Amino acid sequence: MNVTDALRQQFRQSQFVTEKNIAGITNDESLIHPEPGGNKLNWILGHVVATRCLILPLVGQTSIWSEDLVNSYKRYGSKDVTAPFDEIVHGFSESYERLVQGLEGLTDDVLASPVPNSPSNDPNDTVASLLVTIAFHESYHIGQVGVLRRIVGKEGVIK
Repeated sequence: MNVTDALRQQFRQSQFVTEKNIAGITNDESLIHPEPGGNKLNWILGHVVATRCLILPLVGQTSIWSEDLVNSYKRYGSKDVTAPFDEIVHGFSESYERLVQGLEGLTDDVLASPVPNSPSNDPNDTVASLLVTIAFHESYHIGQVGVLRRIVGKEGVIK
């Protein structure tokens, strides 16, 4: 298995698990803050979509969201700004399709090329290493989505 196959598999699993966990979640439920702390489901899933939007150009695709909406869901963005949950869910699906399409066209040379702006300021960051990091980052947040499903009162879907 090559790196793009592994990445496609990772993102496919994230997509599958997330779709199960967000099924039946309403906009109001997506805005419930967990106690004693943490981020609401709306922000977590929006953050995943925003992160995908930031990496889509690395795989030859365009962002699906405006720069303002992406900035709202960045790590240090305003946690008070929220898009309608159905818009975020649509963005999650559309960004997945673009990401997978872009991964299919990547060459070894592109994967080995340095990224223009490493989020960790690592001068050795390549397209491949950043995509692996993003896949992990996404998995971390997708786990939170599963917990938040239960916090808003829904039964768990992954047992």
